[in-house]
Order: sequence, then C-alpha cells, then structure tokens
Amino acid sequence: MESLSYSIKITTPLFMSGADQGRAELRPPAIRGTMRFWFRAMMGAVVACDLQALQKLEALVFGITDGRSPFKVRVRLREDTIIIREKGSPLVKDKWSKIYYLAGLGLCEYSRDNKKQFILTRGCYLPDSEFTVTFQVRNVSHAEHLMPVLKETFWLLVNFGGLGARTRRGFGGIRIINKDEEISKEYLMGRVNEIKEIFQKFAEKTCPSALKGSNSGPSPANQPPFSCFADNGYSFVVARRSEETWDKVLSWCGRELRDFRATEPGSTSYNNLTVDYKNVVQRFIDTDESGRCIHRKGRPKKDMTMQNTVFGLPYQITSLHGKPPRRGGELIWGEKSEGNDTVIENSRRSSPLFIRPIRQKNGWAVVFLLFKAQFLPDKAYMVLRATGKEYSWRGRKKPKDLPINPPKDYQLLEDFLAKVEGV
Repeated sequence: MESLSYSIKITTPLFMSGADQGRAELRPPAIRGTMRFWFRAMMGAVVACDLQALQKLEALVFGITDGRSPFKVRVRLREDTIIIREKGSPLVKDKWSKIYYLAGLGLCEYSRDNKKQFILTRGCYLPDSEFTVTFQVRNVSHAEHLMPVLKETFWLLVNFGGLGARTRRGFGGIRIINKDEEISKEYLMGRVNEIKEIFQKFAEKTCPSALKGSNSGPSPANQPPFSCFADNGYSFVVARRSEETWDKVLSWCGRELRDFRATEPGSTSYNNLTVDYKNVVQRFIDTDESGRCIHRKGRPKKDMTMQNTVFGLPYQITSLHGKPPRRGGELIWGEKSEGNDTVIENSRRSSPLFIRPIRQKNGWAVVFLLFKAQFLPDKAYMVLRATGKEYSWRGRKKPKDLPINPPKDYQLLEDFLAKVEGV
C-alpha cells in the first residue's frame, strides 16, 4: 500500500466538529469531502464541464455507493502543540475586530452577558496547532496515476481553500511544514496549468472514454454550471500584507469586505446604510398595520436588484430602527410551488468568493479566488422575505415576499478583486 504523509500547521482558526457540533474535532471524512470539492473544480475544467465524465473519474478516486474508495485518509494530532479555543469564549479580545464580520452568525454570537462581546458558538483549533495527514492508496490498477492526483488536489485545498467551516472567509487555513512557497499570481497561475495537465493525464490513462462523452457545455450565460477552473470560470488576485499575526490579517480581510459591500458605487467612503438597505430593505421593512410601505420613497419596485447578493445567499438584514426584537429580512431562493407564486425552498447559495491568507516569510499573501459559475439554476426565483416574530413587528403586518432579480454577472466581485489587489 503506497502512502503519502504531510506535517501540517494550522494558520487561521479551524472549525471542524463531529457529532458534538460545539466541540473541535479533526475528522478524516471531512478532509475527504473538502478534497472532493477541489477535485471536481479541477477535473471539471479538464472534461469541459461534462457531468457524466466527471462522475466516472470522481468514482475512480473517491469511490461510489457500491464501491469503496481506493485511498484512506488518516489524521494524527500532535497533542503537545494543540491549542483549542472553547465554545462560549471570544475568538479575539477586540470585540470590534472585523474578524467577526468574516465569522458571521454561523461561528459566533453577540453576548450581552459576556462583556458585550462576540463569543464562539463552536470550539476551534487555533493557529500553530499541528497534525499529520496521511493518504494511503490500495493496490488498485490505477494506483500509480492516483497518487499525483491526490497530491495536487491537496495542494489546491491548501492554497485556495482550507478545512472546516467558513473556509471561504479565511478560516481553516493550513500550510505544509517545511514547504515554503513564495506565493504570487504568476506562480499560482502556473501551478493551476500544471495541475490541469496532471489531471488530464489521469483521465487519459484511467478512463479515456470519459473524455469522449457528451459535453454538457457552459450555461447560456457562458458560465460553467459549477465551480471549476475552466478558462472562463475563475479569476484570482494576490494581495501582499505586512500584518504580523493571523487575527490582524483576518481583520483586514473582514474590513475590506465589509467596507466594499457598504460603499456606494463611485464613492470612496464607507456608508452606514448599504445601497441594498436604502433602496430595498428599509422600504420593505417599514410598513403599517396593513403591510403597506410607509417609507417616503414608497415600496420598492418588483424588478429590484440587490447588488450584494452576488456575495452569496441567504442574505440577512436586520432593521436599524427601534429596539430589539427588531424586524428583519432574508433573501432566499428556490422553486415556486405549483399553481401560485410562493417560493417553497429556503436554499443557500455558497459564496463564489474564497479568501485564503497564506503565511509567508515576511508577512502574508492573501489569495482572493472567484469562481464564476452559474449563480442560480435557470428557473430559480429570489425573494426578500420578512423575518422575526410577530410581536417584533409591533402591530405592523409583515409584508409579502418581494421578488428580487438574481445577479446578472460577477462584475461587482471583479471590482472587489481589483480593489484588494491594489491595496
């Protein structure tokens, strides 16, 4: 049985759990699942988004329901290095740190009982914790071709993604010990092209018929149907930062993201009310007892667009007026039920933007990767839905769902990449 081992150091807080969601636990199945995403992202480009071909090749690497995977993942913690931040404690002491903007409500909550501080809802492994991950490949016919693919899939995970929750917002960062790479845009582009060639050879050697299958092709909007490294399906930039610690560089990332989303196009200053809030949400929430809009600008039109939806869904906003419990709105998407206009699903759309801080000898290289896949299925609907308990509306009737146009393209995110690259 051939094996490959890496000594790993955690570089940004890693949130991964088992049955107990509040307790930190490194789990091999979760590592395999993350590798599967990055395998699809690269192999999807090789087979030109042909889903049937991708399924065949994925089965050779990760197995299928009636056939086990040809490789195992083993994890061994270096107990003398492990640092865990427990559930219920602050991630960092500075409650104004924009690291909490990145963490979101999924990883932390605001506690008035704990010195009005954000506290963790899950435990995590802190940076400088170390572990070893080992890949063991069984003696299968394609074993010699499989190991290079596993190696490069893990490289993609390390340099573009991460492990655990909120990896798209900078958490779960890891690096391979004693393997220091000078990260630049040119270097990463070269490596992506090299890895494509390795995946191409794997497909040719193990399942040449997959490359001859029917090609599903891109969507009508000329976007890949899923996140992948197709020529027209991704872009990335690298920002250089001199911050000394992980919390400071993550706080910078959070501040850049927050300020960009809250700044009106053409303006250089941060606004307390985002364009989406002023144009849509505020007018949607401010209603009378019959559900009619009482805002001076009137109810938003039915063909409204909320620009920041392109950063991912659901999109949640709370009213800035009044005292808790406050009224709110949530942007969701789904299918319409048969015979009426009610959206019956409440589905996420993961952010197409990955933020990955990578520790370098002098500071950090922050990689911002954008996957420009089709944002929503062709027949999906987006609506802004009122949230909060009935009593939080204080006698005002909740407004009906407001249709919202899905994003037409990724120009806003391209603008964000251009901004952070030039910082």
